Amino acid sequence: MSWNPGWAWLILAVIIVAFVAVFDAHAAAAHTETMTGRMRDWIADPVAGPFIVGGWVALFAGLMWHFFVKSR
Repeated sequence: MSWNPGWAWLILAVIIVAFVAVFDAHAAAAHTETMTGRMRDWIADPVAGPFIVGGWVALFAGLMWHFFVKSR
């Protein structure tokens, strides 16, 4: 059996989405804070928000640079 990077990306995305969904469902049922709510609070914060959004954009910009430039 050979490893397939396409399947690896799909599995990684599914795991991340499932983790957040399960955590948020459990937190909602337990009446505690959700990951989605916490991220929304951080993004809306006037001090932390620009760093959170900037870090998110930098993560994807770095990944795109790696995929298109670095890996050749």
